[in-house]
Amino acid sequence: MTLLQSIRKVMICGSQEYILEQKVSEIVDEISRRAPGNFELVKLARGVDEDLYTIFHEAPLFVSLRLILCRVDLGVGSHTGTASSFDFVSRAKEESVRKAELKWLDDVIENSKDISESLYLVVAVYAPVWLYDTVINRISQEWHIIRLNELKGSKQKTWILERAKAAGIKDAQMVAEFLSTFGTNFREIDSELAKIAVLEQVEGKLSLPLLQDVVSLDQEPDIWKAWEATVSGNASLAFDQIQKLIARGMNGLRIANRLSGQIENYLYIGLAIKQGEGVDKIAKELDVKEFYIRKVQERMASSSIESFIKALAVLKDYEWKVKTGQITEDLGIFVAISKLLLLFMAKPVEVELDV
Repeated sequence: MTLLQSIRKVMICGSQEYILEQKVSEIVDEISRRAPGNFELVKLARGVDEDLYTIFHEAPLFVSLRLILCRVDLGVGSHTGTASSFDFVSRAKEESVRKAELKWLDDVIENSKDISESLYLVVAVYAPVWLYDTVINRISQEWHIIRLNELKGSKQKTWILERAKAAGIKDAQMVAEFLSTFGTNFREIDSELAKIAVLEQVEGKLSLPLLQDVVSLDQEPDIWKAWEATVSGNASLAFDQIQKLIARGMNGLRIANRLSGQIENYLYIGLAIKQGEGVDKIAKELDVKEFYIRKVQERMASSSIESFIKALAVLKDYEWKVKTGQITEDLGIFVAISKLLLLFMAKPVEVELDV
């Protein structure tokens, strides 16, 4: 008897978003195999207008099995799936957001008591590791709990190696060594692995120079150009840069992810300068050139810090709408850029953030 034949409520806690999504997919696949062709998947998140009690207690119509997948997002300020290097904005918002998410989780737990026998419930909790116990302590023993450890260092390299082998890459070891130097954005790494697998088939053999030429994980200069055009109010150039990034394989969420990193750097630099730190010291801490720090200093002087905080909120709202199916990824990023352009126009403009 498999786990999911005896337990119908599963909670998965993960601090790295893509790894969490992979585990959820494994659980969904295992459940769906029990009712092939006669299976219903219902996705829920906070803000979706649904009657929880009815969903959990009404037997599904026309199908023999229903899986309800609930997403709880406690990863405030974490744009890459790991703790952000600078959480200034997150700390300002995280308490109220997390309280709202935890309140919604409590509603799910309460309404899912004595659920229908034809129903499975999977709750995916995206949260920092230190919040796992806060979440898990809310549920009873009838739940199965899965804690996902953070993949860092050798564990990260092992994950990349396994994914490279699964993609059919022959020289998986070299690829894993190379990609493990690009941080822990596993979604982007997986995307690059698919590209490398095709490249190996075409070229016959991989080499380090070849990988350096084709891997597009490091596109910060182009992201910086897009951000500079946006913050300076140059709509034509901003949209052109975004279009070029999409044409080179970066999807909207990846672009939003990188833009959020630029904004966080701006806020960090602005605060450091305000506290009297020198340009050379800040440049060394962020591993960037002093020119970049001075450029940021110039931008921060011509815009309010509130504008940058609102800009982060715009991107977070975009991510939420894409993940809940309210807007398509590529259309949404252009809508988000439009809102950012309005924020940084010379005259203050009220922008609806929908957060």
